Amino acid sequence: MNEEANTYYKLGLSKSEEGDYEGALISFNQAVEIDPENLSLYLERSDAKYFLDDFQGALNDITKAIELDPKNANIYHSLGLVKQGMSDLKGALIAFNQAIEIHPENHEYYSNRASIRSKLNDKKGAVDDYEKVLELCPGNIDAHLFLGFLKKDLGDMESACSNWKQGADLGERDCDEFFEDYCIQNGKLLFPDQANQECAELYLQTGKTEYTYGDLSNAIKDFGKAIRVNPQYSEAYLQRGIAQLADEYSSETSACQDWKKAAELGNKDAVKLLKEHCDYKPDTNTAAEHLDPVYQDKNSKDPKLTARETIKETYSLQVLETIIEEGCFSGVANKHANDSQTVKFYDEYPDEISEYISDSLTSLELTRTFENNEGDLEGYKNDIVWTYIELLANEIVEEEKGNQ
Repeated sequence: MNEEANTYYKLGLSKSEEGDYEGALISFNQAVEIDPENLSLYLERSDAKYFLDDFQGALNDITKAIELDPKNANIYHSLGLVKQGMSDLKGALIAFNQAIEIHPENHEYYSNRASIRSKLNDKKGAVDDYEKVLELCPGNIDAHLFLGFLKKDLGDMESACSNWKQGADLGERDCDEFFEDYCIQNGKLLFPDQANQECAELYLQTGKTEYTYGDLSNAIKDFGKAIRVNPQYSEAYLQRGIAQLADEYSSETSACQDWKKAAELGNKDAVKLLKEHCDYKPDTNTAAEHLDPVYQDKNSKDPKLTARETIKETYSLQVLETIIEEGCFSGVANKHANDSQTVKFYDEYPDEISEYISDSLTSLELTRTFENNEGDLEGYKNDIVWTYIELLANEIVEEEKGNQ
């Protein structure tokens, strides 16, 4: 390229990047005047004219570019876009066909041809093109979205739902919404074979991540989606209940309802949460009750549980992990770590708690704990119980992970 023309060319590119297409056009005009046989100048000037809605001018430049390089697939693709802008759909289709004939491995060409075919009411042809897009670019979210629309129009709802589900799995919210609107009815999937555990697991894991980052509203929604995909997914009911308990806009009643359902499906952690937070009256027909050792032993002649066993049986592994991260201030251990229960719990197991604490803390630390409460014995017991539960939570979680 001529050096002076190249200066104007670079200036035009800079203007285009800034969105100043009028300025870019002036620069490209000057470059073309200096170097009228340069292919790149016509292509870039056609783009500037296209964005200024000068489709005829863009077409003239594309025509000149084809004269200079008649085997360039990208030029025919640009021609197709210009023809589409001029509402010449058949002309656009011919141009995209030519681009694909020269370069059949470019997924963008198929995607644009699919759009034209759909507008020309060739829905089957559009489906073929979008399927080719996914063959060349498996993670293309738009292809899943539009395939869902096309297959729905063709009456193949099961396949449409499959595409929307795959798009939702890739993070496309529109696919997620259409999957919910068209593929789930009265809480059940219209096509059960699509309701695999993998889909429900995806929603569950997404919800857990959102819960971890404090996005409780979306966590609750995604746990709900997991339930809609698999209404027998006890873990999803359990997690939604936990999120609802933490959410100021949800009620404890809703959390208890979810845990009750999870317990009915055999979830032992749900039984523990029900006993901890809800006015729970065990049902001997509930699956989890038959699995729960606390329930099985309640009428036995075995001696009472130790303090350690009480904590382990009362709180789920997830609650214990929350205690590790946030301490008893989180409120999740309120059955034994609130003002009305700490002293009672300490007085029930004074020797066991004192011995455990003595093994974990130095005498100086214990003395300072007592001094910090200004000699208040009840305050001291409260701090000791909180420390006991927090230390024990670490131990139990490590033990459970080692057993997995």
